[in-house]
Amino acid sequence: TTGTNPGFSSYRYMNKWAIDVQFILWIQGENDSQVLAQANAYEANLTAIIEQIRERWNRPLMPFVLVRLGGAYTGTYKATINTAMQNVSVYLDDVYIVNTDDMTVQDYYGPTASPVHYNIIKKKKLQRKIFTVIQSNGL
Repeated sequence: TTGTNPGFSSYRYMNKWAIDVQFILWIQGENDSQVLAQANAYEANLTAIIEQIRERWNRPLMPFVLVRLGGAYTGTYKATINTAMQNVSVYLDDVYIVNTDDMTVQDYYGPTASPVHYNIIKKKKLQRKIFTVIQSNGL
């Protein structure tokens, strides 16, 4: 993620914006779940990203809300990614998990679509799950 994801470097520009970020919502991992080496490195990479953002913003307890890869998602190394997210939430403070294991193939675009992106109706279901985690943790 850190070396290959062009979006990774975009966080460095956020310091220039006049916004008060309350938490980071992390919905990522699909590409990493396709390649064994990336999946195996995911936990270390995610930890490094969280630590770098917290350090750069001088917010050592900046909350992170991690959204697991959904139940119907079929990435080869999905379990490795979800386990990595769970592990990070255990050993880093203020990291929370949104469990999407109950999201089914019907929650995704179209009857034959690859289960990566949620359809518009089920996005609301996902939003409720995210909101519940945010609210229950006082974020």
